[in-house]
Order: sequence, then C-alpha cells, then structure tokens
Amino acid sequence: MVKPESVLTRNTNVLPRDIAGETLLIPIRGKLADLQQVYGLDELGREVWERLDGNRSAEAIAASIVADYDVSLEQCREDVLAFLASLLDAGLVHEAEGP
Repeated sequence: MVKPESVLTRNTNVLPRDIAGETLLIPIRGKLADLQQVYGLDELGREVWERLDGNRSAEAIAASIVADYDVSLEQCREDVLAFLASLLDAGLVHEAEGP
C-alpha cells in the first residue's frame, strides 16, 4: 500500500522510451521481462515517473504536480497514490532504501 509519506524509486530494470508521443515503460530483466508487458503512461503518469527519484514522498510529488496543473491537492494526491500503487504492484517501482 502506498501512503502519502511513501518514498518510491524506479526499478532500474525498466527503461522509459518515448515513442510516437507516448511514454512507454519497458521491462528488460528478470521476472518483469518474463511478463512481456509494456506499460504506457499518460501525461500524469509521465510527470510522476520523472519525479520518482527515491528522495521525494508521494505527497511531495503530488504537491509539485499541483504547482504545474490546475488540480486540487486532494485530487492530485488521490491520483498519484493510485498510480504509484499500480506501478508498485507491477514491479516497476520499489520502496526507496533509507539513508
């Protein structure tokens, strides 16, 4: 479960690629590659993916997106948490290690 204070980072076995104006996440190794799935990102998904640096919490990511878009913090937080949960379930991200 992803909480507002959760800090996630990208799985290094996933490559983002921009193809025909769409961002795709392509698994390249291990169990992810066995799935033979490509994960497409919409505009919000791209914004979240770019901010996944292993340092920012889900709440901080939502707050940074609100600064760039006309959306309430509550709605953005809900959308970001749901999206991060789907990425976590798919193995595309993992919890960042502590300091």
